[in-house]
Amino acid sequence: MGHVARDLAIARILKLLDGDVRVDWCSAEPAISYLELHGCNVLEKCRAMHSISGIVEELFNKGLRGVGGLKRLGEKLGILRRNWGIVEGIIDRYDLVVADEFWELVYAAPPAIRRRVVFLTDIVYMPYSFSALGTIGSLAINAYFHKALQGFRRLDYLNSLAEVRGRRWFIFLGRRVDRWIAENAFIAGYAPSYVPGKLLPKRDARRMLGIDMDEFVVVTVGGTSAGSRRLLDCIYSALPTIGEEVRRRTGRELLVIVVRGPRTE
Repeated sequence: MGHVARDLAIARILKLLDGDVRVDWCSAEPAISYLELHGCNVLEKCRAMHSISGIVEELFNKGLRGVGGLKRLGEKLGILRRNWGIVEGIIDRYDLVVADEFWELVYAAPPAIRRRVVFLTDIVYMPYSFSALGTIGSLAINAYFHKALQGFRRLDYLNSLAEVRGRRWFIFLGRRVDRWIAENAFIAGYAPSYVPGKLLPKRDARRMLGIDMDEFVVVTVGGTSAGSRRLLDCIYSALPTIGEEVRRRTGRELLVIVVRGPRTE
């Protein structure tokens, strides 16, 4: 739920700036349940949309390997087109449309619609794989990224340029991705999923979670996608060593709080 969490933070800031602002939401499950938990107004028409998060994670974690990868890409594109058919016509109602990786707009929306949208993303590039089919697929996706992402009213890059530094759109050819972003996007950096200044003091947070003040607490945030599994596995394997070192240096026991998504179980 990383993206919808950062979007909630953006919505909170908008309401702090203008108490009369109205924010409507358009998304698919499981984001809808999370939004409603926070009292957000989800447009009824959007409930018929289908999530593409699982397919996107698989493509970016495993790449376009063989016929199966291309088939999954085809499934994703089909869902994007159907989703756009569901929500088409909604955008004209609003003064400001903020789309956080709403890929339906990139793939299926006409240029006139994209020119009215502020598009947020932390992905602008599909890494190249060593397989022939994977390379062809990445070439196609990056060519489309390069063209379609320029058509928005504004493009906000919610990531670090280090993620794409030195990469080129077309393997060894074309412009460097980081330079293209610097010229065509507002580099916002990582968007926190909280409102600065609204965090609980450490003592109050520990009391709320039932954690003793003397415990040595480590919080690991592995993300919500299956791609974070490798990171969490590394952390888990290091915990015995970390625990011994904490006891040796402080005489305290280690308490680890793991924040992860359902696909990292």
